[in-house]
Amino acid sequence: EALTLLAQQAFHDASFMLRPAHQKQVAAILHDPEASENDKYVALQFLRNSEIAAKGVLPTCQDTGTAIIVGKKGQRVWTGGGDEEALSKGVYNTYIEDNLRYSQNAALDMYKEVNTGTNLPAQIDLYAVDGDEYKFLCVAKGGGSANKTYLYQETKALLTPGKLKNFLVEK
Repeated sequence: EALTLLAQQAFHDASFMLRPAHQKQVAAILHDPEASENDKYVALQFLRNSEIAAKGVLPTCQDTGTAIIVGKKGQRVWTGGGDEEALSKGVYNTYIEDNLRYSQNAALDMYKEVNTGTNLPAQIDLYAVDGDEYKFLCVAKGGGSANKTYLYQETKALLTPGKLKNFLVEK
């Protein structure tokens, strides 16, 4: 249960809170003599948005991203197993209870995909390390949510076996 609560709180905070140091950097734009009026306007809107998000109803950004968890589990830490499942449940709970946008797609086959409707699966990478601590890095990766080596903006018309094969051979 502790791992579920940890993941749930981490992704809630990532979706609704910004670090004070980050807020100070943005606020500094308002008094920067080199900042344009547009720069100041954008900074002010960003600060207002983060104030609204901090109330926990509307997230900082509508692209609440792919949940990524990297854990380093010390050899003397005993959890009883099921760590990935517990962490995944915490991610699930956050997206359901905080009404965050689901952005994960699952492949149905080579050409079709569907939104999972839960924002799962989360990417969870757990490593065994020396020691007696269990450390986590939790990231909500937005920006399209999926890494791409190359990105070609095409239409769905390309998603036929013949056209896709020609496209891939050409590239």
